[in-house]
Amino acid sequence: MHLKSTGTVTLCSSKPDDAPLVEPRYLTASGDIEKCKTALELGMDIGNQPGLSQWREKQITPAPATMMIANKGTDIIIRSLE
Repeated sequence: MHLKSTGTVTLCSSKPDDAPLVEPRYLTASGDIEKCKTALELGMDIGNQPGLSQWREKQITPAPATMMIANKGTDIIIRSLE
């Protein structure tokens, strides 16, 4: 998965001890949310396969109920990570 969004790092002064200004601009390019949704759904599908049941009891996060909220569950989860 390669997202297109890019941020910036800007020097605030000529003093080396001053922190730079970091603007990550996560998920600002078109298509990035869809790529993240696809990756999240694929990861959940893989994690919920019967062959992995000995390493997990249930899906903890994102909660399955969250995924059903108006079919926007993945958007809510992805945006909460920004």
